[in-house]
Amino acid sequence: MSIRLSVSNYLTQLIHVGRGAVAPLPFLSDLTMFKRFLVVVIGMLTVSFSVDAQKKTSVCFDAGVFDMGAYPSDSCVLSKTFSFTNTGSEKLYFLDAKTDCSCVKVTIPKKPVAPGKRGAIRVDFDGNTKPLGCFSGWIYFASNTDPERFRVRIFASKYKAQAK
Repeated sequence: MSIRLSVSNYLTQLIHVGRGAVAPLPFLSDLTMFKRFLVVVIGMLTVSFSVDAQKKTSVCFDAGVFDMGAYPSDSCVLSKTFSFTNTGSEKLYFLDAKTDCSCVKVTIPKKPVAPGKRGAIRVDFDGNTKPLGCFSGWIYFASNTDPERFRVRIFASKYKAQAK
């Protein structure tokens, strides 16, 4: 047997919670918890509508992959800047950048990039804990592009330093 509540019946039950009635969800029996619940639900709806309403643009990186290059085992910290162009018709906002390795740090632009303008992303790679050979990882970006999330491959190569 299934119980079906229409939206109006459910909302009526929620309104009665504020008047001391039994809540449809046990944690909503307290008026304070009920108010907090409503604030959270309204906040989630507001955020979801504002993200969907955000205008989309596109980005094109100068390189398809971020190649940090080769480095000797005695100097393991690399920094490199990678350029991109906002190829869309709206301002480009980078919201977040995450990596799959703690050895990679990414600095994204704090200000929006105008349509047709260029920008840069700084990547710092600390290969101290990496073995000799090739390193490969991903940088995950969140922005107002379509799709909203995309990733770029990063490469580096560590070789044995020559004895001095």
